[in-house]
Amino acid sequence: MLFAKLGLSAIADEAREKRTRVVEDPILRHDFEGLRKLRHAVNWTRINSGEYLDLAGKLILLDNHGADILNVHGR
Repeated sequence: MLFAKLGLSAIADEAREKRTRVVEDPILRHDFEGLRKLRHAVNWTRINSGEYLDLAGKLILLDNHGADILNVHGR
């Protein structure tokens, strides 16, 4: 899981420091748990994900609350 390698605190600290408002695909698109955790940890930043997921993947992403913005372009 890439999320575990990068570390939630490092991603959160960088987003806060740079006052990031939207981050697109900050970690692997299939890391639904990691996206959910990151989304809740950086509540001042919106997570945009799902562009290259198929319909089933988009539904899993939504069910796991892994994105603030669902990117529907792509598959």
